[in-house]
Amino acid sequence: MSTSNIFLHDDNGTSLGPMWFGSGFQESNSKCSLNVTGTNVTLSGGQYTVTVNVVFKDPYNGVKYTWLNGYDTNGVATGWIYGNANFTIPTQDYPPQTVAVSPSSGSNQPGQLQQFSYTASDINGAFTIYHSELVFNSGPSWIPGYQPTTRCKIIQDSNFISLENDAQNGYVNGGFAPFGSSQAISNSQCTVYPSQSRGVATSLQSETITFAVAFTSSFNGQLQDHIFAADNLGSSAWDTQADGTWVWTVGTATGTANSGGPNPPAQPIATLPPDVTAPPVTNSVQQCDDITGTWTDPINTYTLSQIGTAVTGSLSLPDPVCSANVVVSINGSGSNGIFTLTGSSPPPADACGNPIQANPPFTFSVNLSSCSSGVQTFASGLSGSSYRKSLVAPGTLVWTRNTAPPGLKITLDIAANQLTAVLSGPSSQQGNLSVTYNNGASITTVGGLHPGSYSYPAKVHTLAAGQYSSVNASWANSSLSVPVSFRVSPLTRFSTYNVSSEASCTAPATPVYVFENDATCTYHYGSNFKQDFVSFVNLNGTGDSGEFGYVKPYGVTYLGKNVCNLPPNATSANTFVKIKDITGSCNSTVYSGQSLAVNPNPNPDGNNSNYLCGDKVLIMGAGGQANSVRAVQDYCPVCNTGFD
Repeated sequence: MSTSNIFLHDDNGTSLGPMWFGSGFQESNSKCSLNVTGTNVTLSGGQYTVTVNVVFKDPYNGVKYTWLNGYDTNGVATGWIYGNANFTIPTQDYPPQTVAVSPSSGSNQPGQLQQFSYTASDINGAFTIYHSELVFNSGPSWIPGYQPTTRCKIIQDSNFISLENDAQNGYVNGGFAPFGSSQAISNSQCTVYPSQSRGVATSLQSETITFAVAFTSSFNGQLQDHIFAADNLGSSAWDTQADGTWVWTVGTATGTANSGGPNPPAQPIATLPPDVTAPPVTNSVQQCDDITGTWTDPINTYTLSQIGTAVTGSLSLPDPVCSANVVVSINGSGSNGIFTLTGSSPPPADACGNPIQANPPFTFSVNLSSCSSGVQTFASGLSGSSYRKSLVAPGTLVWTRNTAPPGLKITLDIAANQLTAVLSGPSSQQGNLSVTYNNGASITTVGGLHPGSYSYPAKVHTLAAGQYSSVNASWANSSLSVPVSFRVSPLTRFSTYNVSSEASCTAPATPVYVFENDATCTYHYGSNFKQDFVSFVNLNGTGDSGEFGYVKPYGVTYLGKNVCNLPPNATSANTFVKIKDITGSCNSTVYSGQSLAVNPNPNPDGNNSNYLCGDKVLIMGAGGQANSVRAVQDYCPVCNTGFD
């Protein structure tokens, strides 16, 4: 065990691998099971406290003793110490126990969501409860093996949900959906919503399972529910008596004025301000296999320039009989850090007038092993005729780079509409700088640039509509690609956010229906909104009413799309949902100057090919100056027209 993970060994003493705290994993051998849930390490001053969640298996029973061993970060161990704790493991395997379904009784309408919860407990530990079932049927009290003609049977296996098919011989869609999944599961009797279902360990020995269920109109009347649980030690328990009854009547929703429900909101609301920053993106490359620059070996100095694969420059050799060096020209070629170079014949005499023997051109090879060094091997040498001493000795020498290696760094700041290129290398190096977007649109092309920092307009406002994925640049022998991800929109009409206030409206009143924002589908009727306020709310997406506070149009809410039917005689135009915060269709709080409404509706994802919830939008003026960065958070119903 460390401060972040824990290991269990198998029966042979081999580690089964780390389990990270908070992962929910468990591992077992023939003696016990170890679960990360409930297992943790806490540090306080010099004290190290370990809590381990272990379940022992039969036949590993009887009196057991504890031993401890600890290591510090230097590998120093305490040695095995008797833990001074003995306990007896019983030989009997206790089956799990179930607690009745809640709510135990009630009535509601077909198609309306209801959350049912039940608790399963096991003396061997909550994590041993791997399987449970909730069954609704209209038959007699449960008899194992009895299969009514129709039933709604929901199965929980660890963190997954499945629903029995109509034939009662398999699962709907052939498998399982994880808790939290947005995909509902349906058969002819009921629909289960994994997004609002969950399994939570409420203690080391108990787990509470909640299923969100809506029954069909054909599966109505008085229903009974039964629960079943099994642990991974081989024990199980059926609750053979009905835990409760629930009456479902055929028909549409009926409202209950001025009453609410105990359930939580149908979908959580994000209340943090959106991220409306657009930080610059950058990438750089150092061309360590470019030989351009000044190099030295223990004797000589080389000044070289590489353009493409061609290399030119000079070699400066010390003269033992004259204070001035002898300089010869260098030519050659190479790539990928491997070069073959040729030195020309030296001048007939040195700077002091001493004659130099006219040797033929000499060759040598250089292999650059890093950004700062290389290895040189000579094929032939030069010698002085008057002093009979080598100027260049055949053999192998180590090169050291004395100037910065060539390099290129590109930074694109979309919000500032600016591109910065930093060119590095010896001051003598020069090359052509070319920068383009991935579609070929040019940012700049400039010739003869020496090392330095250069800035250019990024020309974002001139780009054609479409998706952009990279900025590509080259200078001298250096090239790179800067990954970017932005899309230039076609002609678009946006709406910045404002909230209509009924107190400012003057039109006559009109009847409306207003839902509570929970899963009970309770709505208020007999209330009125001013007609112009109704129009403004349907247009803008949110309004501040005199009676109910903030409201949203029914049709754009999660409740209206997934949970509750319209009341009798109601329409989407005169039905609203109460909300606590000003939210957009993306179900997140909107903020003045930061939130943006678009068309089509960005929620659910996939309806809008241009914008998704949370997208950042850079708004620019015609001259390329940035106006603001805003976040897509709402639907603007009329933003598909009026492009004049």
